[in-house]
Amino acid sequence: MSTHNELHVVMNCCRCGVQNTFSLEVFGGRGELLTYSIGDTVQWNTRGSPAKGGRPPEGCCTFSGYGVCDQCGKDFFVNVDIRNDVIVGVSCDHQRAPYIE
Repeated sequence: MSTHNELHVVMNCCRCGVQNTFSLEVFGGRGELLTYSIGDTVQWNTRGSPAKGGRPPEGCCTFSGYGVCDQCGKDFFVNVDIRNDVIVGVSCDHQRAPYIE
């Protein structure tokens, strides 16, 4: 069973709006507790389908991510955009309900 990877990013908290540095758990690619930043190339699972961490067509997809804010203590979900195998951005996923109210 694979595990999550970590993405370090400076962004505004999706819940309180305060800018901070976050270590987000991201779910996609080769899940081996790898550490990424914006602009890094994703390492894919060479034996898996895209649903199991394999490379999607043209290296383009969106990963799910999860983080907790040090300022407000609330959690949130994000979408991590991958284009041509490179992490290009992160946006808040307001469609997924957080766990901590």
